[in-house]
Amino acid sequence: TVLGFDDLNYSYRMPGPPWAKLEGTNLNPDVSFAMLRAKPNTIVLIIAEKVGLELDFTIPKLIEVNKANFSSMATRLEIVEESSMRHGDLDGYRILARANIGSRRISRLAWLFSTNGYCYQVFVTVDSKDEAVLQKDADMVLRGFALMDPSRIASVSSAEPFGRRVST
Repeated sequence: TVLGFDDLNYSYRMPGPPWAKLEGTNLNPDVSFAMLRAKPNTIVLIIAEKVGLELDFTIPKLIEVNKANFSSMATRLEIVEESSMRHGDLDGYRILARANIGSRRISRLAWLFSTNGYCYQVFVTVDSKDEAVLQKDADMVLRGFALMDPSRIASVSSAEPFGRRVST
């Protein structure tokens, strides 16, 4: 099953069982797609945002926001690995982190992409004891993600007074 998110310019091809789709807004209002699998417990979240070209929201800015958000949730955060990466025509950034959140110790792999005024964050999270399956799951998860129209440009009308106003 391919799910389309036309307003956010991406689609996601759902893997088969044992993966199940979640209603992401119940987890976090910024989540546009979520799924999970039991044994080992794995959750996948996609946060997609239409920020518009007007904001010039680059990968370094997205990395900074991502790290700050994750750090604010964790009592302890360890960035294990970071690197630039490419997925199809998208240049992005990959972050592997371990964190204590409440009584849980988790491992999270994040991919961050910014293109044509759209920002995408794809997360795969497991209990740290199951980190050995994280990369395999994460590769499968990312294969399901695709832009609907790589040339589409996002414009946000609320930014127009700042970026497009013409003085008369």
